[in-house]
Amino acid sequence: MTLKTMSGTSFSGKRSSVYIRGKGWKQAKHRSPPLVARPKPKLAEMEWEGPSVSNLAGFDCGSYSIPHPQKQEKGGEDAHFYCSGRANSLTMGVADGVSGWSADGVDPALYAQELSHHGEVAAKNSSIFEDDPFNILDYAHSNSLALGSSTFTIANLTSKPADKSSNGKAIAVLKWSNVGDSGVKVFRYGSVVASSPVQEHYFNCPRQLANPKKVKECDTPDVADGDEVQLQRGDVVVLATDGVFDNMYDKEIGGIVVRHSRKSANDMAEKIALKASTNSRNKKYESPFAKEAFDLERSAGDASPYENIVGSFLSNFGVGKEENPYLGGKLDDITCVVAVVKEKKN
Repeated sequence: MTLKTMSGTSFSGKRSSVYIRGKGWKQAKHRSPPLVARPKPKLAEMEWEGPSVSNLAGFDCGSYSIPHPQKQEKGGEDAHFYCSGRANSLTMGVADGVSGWSADGVDPALYAQELSHHGEVAAKNSSIFEDDPFNILDYAHSNSLALGSSTFTIANLTSKPADKSSNGKAIAVLKWSNVGDSGVKVFRYGSVVASSPVQEHYFNCPRQLANPKKVKECDTPDVADGDEVQLQRGDVVVLATDGVFDNMYDKEIGGIVVRHSRKSANDMAEKIALKASTNSRNKKYESPFAKEAFDLERSAGDASPYENIVGSFLSNFGVGKEENPYLGGKLDDITCVVAVVKEKKN
């Protein structure tokens, strides 16, 4: 993942108590109080399987995380949570710390972990935040002070009485709020019926939240996109970082969902994460990431007078004009959270 900017980084430590909803912190112009030492967030375990939460408000939820092979000792740079705020709701979140910060001696995991921690705090206080994904995302951003940046996706599932407009099939509603290239997809009978769009500044450089008091040029919650989807019994909601979606096509994820439909959400999350990890290490696999990179290069070449030069350059490496020089998976941290919609039990 590419770091959006470093030229705008400020270490002045200026703080302000003025937080504008969706915009971030208003910069203080005069006072500059000393920085307050904060406890270091707990690092994730190497390969983590979340506790299975069965029949939580009519939902079965589970998760699985696999760190980048070179980041196993620290547990990777993704963070996630899932919890119930009210008796009939489930909130999930994933954050992917931007790895470019490590070149400046900053642990990319810390900001992602702060977002996840404060997101969970807000989700558990549903009476205040009303299970609204944007409110939760905005609160987490306003309280995360570490230096760094991260994508962030919040999804809330709330069960509801079946309505006549859906012939009694819609028994829950999904709402999400997303910044960056992590995201959420809804699978029904193995096919995607809804998904959050990828937010990028350009290829492999996603929109990313940061503390505006420390990073002058950054994205804030007001760029988040969101939507609402009616859910039916058996629908599977997959919330994941780009380590999953860059290495797996929807058809592959859908196949796992169908084959393991009688298994727990934890089992589905594990199977998806393990398959993404396998694909990421396969040098002959044309991953979604590799395909997008090649498609962008070919579209640029078709419109460029230097198309023959590019083709000649690739041929010097034994790559034909129609061959993908980016073939292979993308090594990355992998985090997958799965929720299965069930009939609500009284």
